Amino acid sequence: MLKDPKIHPVLLIEDNPADARLVKHYLDHNEIIQTSLTHVNDIKSALDALQLQEYSIILLDLSLPDSFGLETLQKLRKGLPGKTLNIIVLTGNIDKRIGIDSIRSGAQDFLVKGNIDADMLGKSIRFAIERVQTYRFLEETQRSAKLGSWRYLVETDVFEISDIVYDLLSIGSVSISSLKQAHEISAHKFSIFKDFVDKHKDEAAAQEDFNIRLENGEQKYLTLKSVRNISIDNQIQLAGTIQDITERVMADELVKEAEFNKRALELKERFIANVSHEMRTPMNVILGLSRLLLDTKLSDVQLMYLNSIIHSGDMLLGIVNDILEISSFQQGTLELQNRKVDIRSIIQSIETQMMPKVNEKSLDASFQVTNEVPERLLIDQLRLQQILMNLIGNAVKFTDRGSITVLVSYSLNDNQGYLFIKIEDTGIGMPSDKLDVIFEPFVRIISKEKLHEGTGLGLTIVKTWIDKMQGTIHVQSKPGIGTEFVISIPVKSCEEEDLLPTLVERNLRKSTGKIKIMLVDDHALNRLVAQKTLEQHFNSCQIIVAENGQQALEKLELELPDIVLMDLQMPIMDGYEATWMIRKSKNPDVAALPILAMTANAYITKDTELHNKGFTDYILKPFNVENLIEKINNYCTL
Repeated sequence: MLKDPKIHPVLLIEDNPADARLVKHYLDHNEIIQTSLTHVNDIKSALDALQLQEYSIILLDLSLPDSFGLETLQKLRKGLPGKTLNIIVLTGNIDKRIGIDSIRSGAQDFLVKGNIDADMLGKSIRFAIERVQTYRFLEETQRSAKLGSWRYLVETDVFEISDIVYDLLSIGSVSISSLKQAHEISAHKFSIFKDFVDKHKDEAAAQEDFNIRLENGEQKYLTLKSVRNISIDNQIQLAGTIQDITERVMADELVKEAEFNKRALELKERFIANVSHEMRTPMNVILGLSRLLLDTKLSDVQLMYLNSIIHSGDMLLGIVNDILEISSFQQGTLELQNRKVDIRSIIQSIETQMMPKVNEKSLDASFQVTNEVPERLLIDQLRLQQILMNLIGNAVKFTDRGSITVLVSYSLNDNQGYLFIKIEDTGIGMPSDKLDVIFEPFVRIISKEKLHEGTGLGLTIVKTWIDKMQGTIHVQSKPGIGTEFVISIPVKSCEEEDLLPTLVERNLRKSTGKIKIMLVDDHALNRLVAQKTLEQHFNSCQIIVAENGQQALEKLELELPDIVLMDLQMPIMDGYEATWMIRKSKNPDVAALPILAMTANAYITKDTELHNKGFTDYILKPFNVENLIEKINNYCTL
């Protein structure tokens, strides 16, 4: 991580001189961020300092002469109402509950004094600053769109609203903690929330328009939306937005509103897609370097920390992929790519991937494909694997004892073949009145014991792909007994001549001695991850590095690699232009080179698009190491 050149003012609230000196030492010697430090000893002095100057970050000790515990954090925030404070709690208490409560109370992070070093503190400060900058950008975007957010906890009446809601309702900023309290402050204006909650609190999603009359006689039109889900505290909540739609209602209540919603949806999905793409690039570095570290000498504690990083990175990547895929569905940019596939091989591969988790939970598992299933079926292999991984993964996740059964069968009816897949578990199950909503976005399974991790998008993706395949999915479940999913997909049994063309026929090049790989990428850390990974998996390997397409063309005039790994987005000359130039080369050996596109953008990895642009195949970042090595082996004879 490059050091931030900007100097960020930091306010340290710490009464222990030794701890203060240590923090100053860490800030002076970290390699992540530059700071200027102001040190005070108590909350009163801190509030005085914050009145005089803006600070990028506040480092707060919870034990001070004039305050103790979480009350310290609450005092600081209440002392400056309406002001955004970027706070990292520093404490000598290792109780994780204090850290969780601190974050719930408004802190950005929680660090234990004895467990940090200079770079850890620097990273925490930098990430907290970047998060706040993102929040402010989103807040400015919401304000320009006259869009506010709100949250209501059904069981406890806790009610929270963003600052812009006060402007939308023409109310001065006041402290509100419950819907009852809000209604008492201004029954006329907050009644729209009370009426909305009373009417829609049991619905998975809802939307309703309201109008209020202001003191000056002006009428304002507002639309309220909500999604019912589970909060981090495992409570049922309504999370929603409120938006001022007065202008478009006054202009054209029907046409204008429809046009606005369409544009808003497109902007939202484009924003999600762009953010997802940008997140995949650093995730490639994080996961790549972490996996490389696994092959180094590590202590047990280091190995535990590293595995935690990889697990969390995989979770984050899964969330990004889910959001990206849902966005793709809504934009209509994903299509099926039917191929001739071996169902038995798919089931065997999934069984291999799932068995470590099954064994970890001491479950019984059965994966069976009946004899009548044809050897080859025409279907989208990637999407079928995605459907099965989601459903079987859920079965393992929600089953703590008992068994998992996967049965694949086939039938022929009026010359139409049908693939049937039954996935049965003895897990926590679901009540019958919840089965109608489990395929809705962001609906998550709740158990009394714990809140299971995930985005609530997996079953939505499953249902969307099955519908696209013109198939059906049915579910039966009983709490405490288990769940059964049954899928039916119309398929075609195919012979050799039915095989559809792959991305491009393999161009096998004979390598003399060690393999030569040209790596073209403008991102230094991505190059490092790819280079070290390749060197680790090929005993004899020469890497030719180029930082853009122009450099790649120049180096191809001097030496010929066996394969080219080509990033798509680069300065000076991008991967598309470089690939086009290679294919037009007068040197037939250069023109015939296998070229693998490397990209973090899942939208542009459709076979036909990349094939038409001259690419042999593609690797999606963060890349799967086994997939990368397999494709290199496919296109090169070692």
